[in-house]
Amino acid sequence: AGYVSYCFVALYLLPEEMQYLLLASNWPLLLYSRGSQILTTQQLKHTGPQSIITITLNLVGVLIRILTTISEVGWDMTLLSGFALSAVMSSILFVQYFVFRSNTVQFLAELEKKKKE
Repeated sequence: AGYVSYCFVALYLLPEEMQYLLLASNWPLLLYSRGSQILTTQQLKHTGPQSIITITLNLVGVLIRILTTISEVGWDMTLLSGFALSAVMSSILFVQYFVFRSNTVQFLAELEKKKKE
C-alpha cells in the first residue's frame, strides 16, 4: 500500500517542477551510508575485510553512470549531482584502501591469528 501511495503521489500529485526532489531525497541516505563507512575507516585506520575489487567496481560503475547520463539525458544536474556525490564518496573509499593498506594487512593477520587460537 505504501509503494502504491508513493507512486500515486509522485506521478499524479507532485508538480513537474518539484519532481527533482524525488531524486534529491536519495542524497541524505547516500551521505549517511558512505559517510559512516568513510568515517569508520578513518577512525580505525584500516579497511578491515573490504575488497578492493568491490570498491573499484563501485567507483567505475558510478563514473560510467555519469558518462551515460551525459550521453543519453544531457546535463541534467539533479541526476548528475547525485552521481557526482556518489563518485566523490567512492573515490574517498578507494584512496582510503591504499592509504591504510599496511594497517589492514596487519589487522587481518592478527584476526587470522586469533581465529587459530
